[in-house]
Amino acid sequence: MASTSFAKQTVVPMKEPSSNYNPYPPPLARYEDVAACPKLFLSTLEKLHATMGTKFMIPIIGGKELDLHKLFVEVTSRGGIEKIIKERRWKEVTAIFNFPSTATNASFVLRKYYLSLLHHYEQIYFFKARGWVPVSSGMQIENSTLLK
Repeated sequence: MASTSFAKQTVVPMKEPSSNYNPYPPPLARYEDVAACPKLFLSTLEKLHATMGTKFMIPIIGGKELDLHKLFVEVTSRGGIEKIIKERRWKEVTAIFNFPSTATNASFVLRKYYLSLLHHYEQIYFFKARGWVPVSSGMQIENSTLLK
């Protein structure tokens, strides 16, 4: 016998943005333009970090600067970080970078840098989100609240 719960049938009204709501600055270019032009990408990424007051640096992995533009394009071409994590496709992205076999934590490091340097940029330029609400530090990215 199938059962349906009352909770599944009720409509939950949209909540007003919480007091933790943080508006994003407007994008300075279109996604197609930043995806096509590494210089425009880097310029708008640096400006976003300056506006948000977050630390920005280009990480060094295996003795070389990480190509953040390439990482951003690879992730967004697969639907964004949340989709990649959900579908367990992160190794596909890591493979593009041809890290030496000795870099056993490359997948972890790339994901960490993406989340700290590119996640908000992805939300603004790829998903056109208008703001975000921080979640507790123990929660996974897929549980973050984005307001689009």
